[in-house]
Amino acid sequence: MKKFLAAFSFLTVFPVPESDTRDETISGSVFYFPLVGLFLGAVYGGLAVGVVRLLPPWPTAILLVSAMAWFTGALHLDGLADTADGFFSSRPRDRMLQIMRDSHIGSMGVVALVLLLLFKAACIASLPPAWLPRVALLVPIAGRCAMVIHLSLLKYARDEGLGKLYFDDRTRVELSWAILFLVLVSALAAGRVGLIGALGTLLFSVIWCFYVRHKLGGGTGDTAGAASELAECLPALAFLLAQGNAA
Repeated sequence: MKKFLAAFSFLTVFPVPESDTRDETISGSVFYFPLVGLFLGAVYGGLAVGVVRLLPPWPTAILLVSAMAWFTGALHLDGLADTADGFFSSRPRDRMLQIMRDSHIGSMGVVALVLLLLFKAACIASLPPAWLPRVALLVPIAGRCAMVIHLSLLKYARDEGLGKLYFDDRTRVELSWAILFLVLVSALAAGRVGLIGALGTLLFSVIWCFYVRHKLGGGTGDTAGAASELAECLPALAFLLAQGNAA
């Protein structure tokens, strides 16, 4: 239970009565990331059910995207911005890592954030209202499972840091659990379309790992956050493709 609460405290802004900060608890919390994604999906899905009946598509989309940022403390958005600043700096590896650790956001980080948020909102606004609750459910699950895959397939790129606890001691159990959870929940929630979104998420996660390893030799907390944010687009894209094929 302590490991689940540690994952819940790290990935959301919801208050947790007690938070165990021991290294083994923090490291073991990675196993529970998909379950936190399921909780967030239930929150977003419930919000979508209520809002979609009251507002037009674009206000609904903006509200949902804002909720996704708010309930996670924009933690993964910050990782995406830092990753963009580092990767597009055209600097050597060590300098990229320094840039990513800088608390100030650069121009490439701003561009990445704006484009991603606009893309998420555009995808949500383009979907039929009846599909939104299922998309809202699957989006955070895809993101948290992508994080587990990222943490499992890559070593930590820095010599030290808090992120090392999340990368170290990963096992095949956590990797297999994240993949199985993503595939099963997606298929149960949305059938063939959900399964396509899950497979797309898995493919993206592997490609992202290869790209990050090429750039840095390993991952960081920022690249894991970026993996989550980018993977969250895949379920919505799967539904959009299904809508296009149906038309």
